[in-house]
Amino acid sequence: MLSILKCASLRQKIPTCMKSVLVNSVRNMNLHIKKPRPRIIDILRTKDNIPPNFDLIYRTSAEKFWIYTDYASTIMLVFMGTLSVYVVFSMENLEFPLVDNKREFIIVKQKYQLVLPFLITYCLLIAAKVFSYKFTRRIYFDGDSTYKAVFNGLLPFQKRIMTISKGTVKKAKPSEILSWKHYQYLVNGHKIYLVENDFLSSAELYNFCPEAEYSL
Repeated sequence: MLSILKCASLRQKIPTCMKSVLVNSVRNMNLHIKKPRPRIIDILRTKDNIPPNFDLIYRTSAEKFWIYTDYASTIMLVFMGTLSVYVVFSMENLEFPLVDNKREFIIVKQKYQLVLPFLITYCLLIAAKVFSYKFTRRIYFDGDSTYKAVFNGLLPFQKRIMTISKGTVKKAKPSEILSWKHYQYLVNGHKIYLVENDFLSSAELYNFCPEAEYSL
């Protein structure tokens, strides 16, 4: 069934009503995340400061990973930045002795050359920070027309809430760096990342973004 839906020529011949049935059948097999107990949902809703009329529809299965990534990248950014400033303004050029065929050479390492690895690591940490900032942790729905998505904040132990109107979510065009088309969405002109299989049901995924129906 999945191979039929992925084949463009065959998919065009399938009636629209049958597409919906087939896609929902496949998604029901693939979306295996069970809905948490009501008590767990209440705890998460309270922790996220979400009104009680909103129900949980999405919960990332890698929440701890993104929390630790956010903490680690923030701490390392401060550490690497401080170390880079120290290398530039405090350290002198380094000399490394090298003995070759009983002749001794002195290799002088400019301190600015030492900063380059720090800058590369710094850029990688910034990329990790941005990705964890845009990755969706949870999504709630009021059952009518409003979603509330929970993301990491700029600082550790912070969260930010994005209010999303129903019908405004679109699939984002994959970038050249990150070509994961099933993970990138556009909300109010901002790109966010989420995992389709982490929706608690296929119906919630389709209501959140109808374009995701055929993105298998």
